[in-house]
Amino acid sequence: MAEQKKILVSLEKTFLEEMDAYIKSSQMTRSAFVRTALRFYMQEKRREAVRLMMEEGYREMGEINKELACFALEADNETIFRYEENLR
Repeated sequence: MAEQKKILVSLEKTFLEEMDAYIKSSQMTRSAFVRTALRFYMQEKRREAVRLMMEEGYREMGEINKELACFALEADNETIFRYEENLR
């Protein structure tokens, strides 16, 4: 088991009472509850960071795809123009 350190956390009385009621009904210790809650919070923060990076990547790729589509459209139009010129 990893080395553990004690910390001191200040909570509002009503929040602590609510937390203790949950802890009692789930048969956990305060420490186990706080560890679980903090792990969950950190996991969600990591997921959010990844989601934001992916969102930015999709935005960047969208711009690149738009530029490529415009380039391809111009090339197609030029090919059609040349083809029609050759038909005359």
